[in-house]
Amino acid sequence: MTFSGGFFASTMAGYRERLQLAAGELQKLVTHLAERLTGLQDGEPKVLRDTTITNFTEFFERFRRLNVRSNPELDALVDQARQVITGIEPQQLRDSVRLRAMVANDFTRIEQAVGDLLVDRPRRNILRRGNVGGAA
Repeated sequence: MTFSGGFFASTMAGYRERLQLAAGELQKLVTHLAERLTGLQDGEPKVLRDTTITNFTEFFERFRRLNVRSNPELDALVDQARQVITGIEPQQLRDSVRLRAMVANDFTRIEQAVGDLLVDRPRRNILRRGNVGGAA
């Protein structure tokens, strides 16, 4: 059985899209948690809702189902985030300044690494949109 080039190209495009979506979602979650853990509002720590943590659990499950397991960098970052957050309850983060600082530090590093994975994304989107219909 042979596959046409178009089939392969569309399959690869779908894979890249899933990869970018997963990396983008991870970046959004990580950025939000890091900001919640390090930011102050009126001199008090910002509010940390339970959903901030449960959103990670849901993401980890979606990531597993997407089976994007052929990008070792993204896989490693998702695993790092899972290891940092697993077993930590939101109330523990609210109660412990030290734990907040440790988790925030870990997530800030993960956030930077995910950002490096996505660094080319806006440029690629601009180039694609600019080439639609033959206009630059």
